[in-house]
Amino acid sequence: MTGSGEEIRAAYRQALYELPPARWEEQAALVAVLEGAVMLLAPAVAAAAPRMSGETRETALTVLRHADELLDEEAPRADLKARLHDLGVVARSSLTLLEQFGAPGAPKTSEGVRP
Repeated sequence: MTGSGEEIRAAYRQALYELPPARWEEQAALVAVLEGAVMLLAPAVAAAAPRMSGETRETALTVLRHADELLDEEAPRADLKARLHDLGVVARSSLTLLEQFGAPGAPKTSEGVRP
């Protein structure tokens, strides 16, 4: 994964808006891509959150809490469809927060995500 906004967007769109891949291997691969996206985005959201205010900051903190829960070693992983959905929601929320309220100089295009 390059970490580009477009690559992350394509992965969460597939997870949230399309039929899930039929084969287990394809679902597992998409889960891995979204896990990588969440791992990449969460630190950037954490860095940007102090500059946010009000409901936006509360949303960022909620997204970070969900990211931590999903990435925890103890997180349930048996239901790939549910995991795809949850990772897709967190990736989408994180990317949106960063594109709209990220750090100064953070890309608002498909250049890649930087804190």
